[in-house]
Amino acid sequence: MGIDDDMNYFERIREFESRLVCEALARTQGHQRRAAQLLGLPTTTLSSLLQRLGINARSFKERRERISLQTFERLHLWKSDRVF
Repeated sequence: MGIDDDMNYFERIREFESRLVCEALARTQGHQRRAAQLLGLPTTTLSSLLQRLGINARSFKERRERISLQTFERLHLWKSDRVF
């Protein structure tokens, strides 16, 4: 029997932490204090986790802005095709 590389305990825990933190940041649009509250963590602990996991909370804010701009552009195109 061989050892599976995908069963490494520490890698799996890191992946789980990363997914959990990213989900909290996505739900709060990158707002760290609210994400920390959602996770039941002190803000300083979340900040340390972000640094250790290499996660940039700002990227969740930018994604929201990009989506909003795309939605605006779609609405504008939709209205321009309408006949009044």
